[in-house]
Amino acid sequence: MDADPVAHEYDTLLPGEALSIKEGDPRDIDHWIKVYSELVAFKEKILDEIGTQRDKVQAEGRLEVQHDDIIFRREFARLKRRLDYWRNEKETRKS
Repeated sequence: MDADPVAHEYDTLLPGEALSIKEGDPRDIDHWIKVYSELVAFKEKILDEIGTQRDKVQAEGRLEVQHDDIIFRREFARLKRRLDYWRNEKETRKS
């Protein structure tokens, strides 16, 4: 069970991804692994920056930063799930 009770609300696909899943073209797998790897790395950098800057924000603004942190962590988790999906697809097709 997912630790985030609303994680399913964030499991949207990127444009063109549904078609790749439907058609099952093996060449698409590497494309989606690359796309999601880039997005995961990007979100990770943002989360690192939020962590670095959180204590520098005035006390009155920290709740806003905490909200951003929650949103970005959910988005990061969604992207990781999609990356894991495509990596699993690649492994499954090797078998």
